[in-house]
Amino acid sequence: MFSSGLFCYFVFFFTHAGQAAIQSAIQPLSEFSPAELVLKWNLADSPADVTTTIYQRRIDNQIPSLWQPVPSLTQIQATEAIFHATHGQCFQLRSEISSPAGNEMIVLADFDRNYDLQYIGFTNAGLPFHTRFSLNTDDPAQGIGYFGMSFRFVGTENDAIPPDAFIGLPFNSHIPLLDWSQYRFLEFNYWCDIPGDMSLYIRSASEEIKTPVLNFSETGNQPLQWHSIVVDLDQELGKPENRARIKAFGLIKGASEIDQSREHAFRLDGIRLWASRNIQTTTFDATPPTLPGKPRYELKNNRVQWTWEPAEEDLCDVVGYSFSFELDQRIDPPLQVMTDKTEFSFPFRFPVNYTIYYFKVRAQNSAGQWSDIAMERLVCNPSER
Repeated sequence: MFSSGLFCYFVFFFTHAGQAAIQSAIQPLSEFSPAELVLKWNLADSPADVTTTIYQRRIDNQIPSLWQPVPSLTQIQATEAIFHATHGQCFQLRSEISSPAGNEMIVLADFDRNYDLQYIGFTNAGLPFHTRFSLNTDDPAQGIGYFGMSFRFVGTENDAIPPDAFIGLPFNSHIPLLDWSQYRFLEFNYWCDIPGDMSLYIRSASEEIKTPVLNFSETGNQPLQWHSIVVDLDQELGKPENRARIKAFGLIKGASEIDQSREHAFRLDGIRLWASRNIQTTTFDATPPTLPGKPRYELKNNRVQWTWEPAEEDLCDVVGYSFSFELDQRIDPPLQVMTDKTEFSFPFRFPVNYTIYYFKVRAQNSAGQWSDIAMERLVCNPSER
């Protein structure tokens, strides 16, 4: 058991019995998408007055930034919208819906304002520690601000540290919700320079966990970087009713495990509960393929064989080509891939009259974008045969 004063902030708890979490899901995206992407999402068992907010986070070097709402796609009443991105950017996207029936996500603390500091405190087990709390804005990846804390042992050799003493950062009963039964995932961003890591501690009326925070990291266990932490509460606390009455929630560390010779620090941001993790990842390609190389033809055995040089792509792949072979120059190739090769043959009989045919070809990349159209004429003059 933990020392008796550790989570003394948790005197009361409250529930939102009338609030039920509802779920949505962005329809699947391909690996690459155009820079102007039509997003569509499904709403499950939602009333007519539901609003949707699309959240984004950019993926750079496999390190996720903080989830942020898309400013133009916040609390909208729709099931589709346009998302704009820049060439080469990789984003993860998810939807969150709210209605009188409940919310798909709830913010426990975002640390974008001083008000969020009322939710937390530092527990030192009665030991002499010097601490500093702050809200910081020096990391753009963390949105408007994040919580920072540093602490240092300032005692002497005469200050004995009990073997079971813990220090830590508890959240108190003022956080917006302590009935977590409608939410499956606890998510937050975390940075720490404490050797051996802090531990996440959650105690409900019936269950508890105490596990190193980086065990829940999406980005491995590299020190001194921001980590995206995802805790599956179904796996850690069992059935939803086990977390209907959260009594303690915080980050802790055995006091005897702290290096007493130096200062330590950790940071937090974006602490949220989500009902689901319906996340789509895509890289945005704002440039279409290059023009296919000049088409050429060969007449042989009552067929015409067309070949062309492949189109090129600097980011994603060329998935195929569409073509047309017509007497009417106004007819363009259809907007559907017809072949993944750079050749195609048609049955062909040389006409008895002077005739001009028009062959056109264009390429599509895996983001769904089409190149310009390359064209070549086949001029049939019977008098020259």
